[in-house]
Amino acid sequence: MKYKFWVWILLTHLTVFTLSCSNNNQQLRGVTKEERALIARDSANYTYIKWLETSINFGTINSGEKVKLIYRFKNVGEKPLFVISVSEACKCALTEYNTDPIQPGKQGTIVVTFDSKTQAEAIRKSLVVETNTFENRYQHLIFTGHVRDCCGGAADEDNQDDNPYVVY
Repeated sequence: MKYKFWVWILLTHLTVFTLSCSNNNQQLRGVTKEERALIARDSANYTYIKWLETSINFGTINSGEKVKLIYRFKNVGEKPLFVISVSEACKCALTEYNTDPIQPGKQGTIVVTFDSKTQAEAIRKSLVVETNTFENRYQHLIFTGHVRDCCGGAADEDNQDDNPYVVY
């Protein structure tokens, strides 16, 4: 009788231990676009996001220069946050983002490189970011600035000093 009792206790502990260990290893890494789309369809996977920047003004740059802009966000929910997709406004803006999940309490970024060689004058571009969130599932990110014609004169030194974004 005691033997059966101890076998039952041992099996119960092994089962609980196995299940608890297997749940800890379910952090998704390098999730494919198709997997992110499935996650986005199931509201059980939704979380909350706080955007730290949604609009950036890069100032004035000369035609042909590139500007790197960084939009930051934080997962303020209880589930992993996924960037499902980012739609660029034009071919002048290239985006980079991590396909790994952003764990609760952690921050992520979307990096935009704006190439001004085909742009002129006042610029206002937008991106649409899709995430697995309850609110603002589709967030519009905006960047503005001014592109000076390459032959229009020398750069304004005072304005360049005030520009916090990387120009190259």
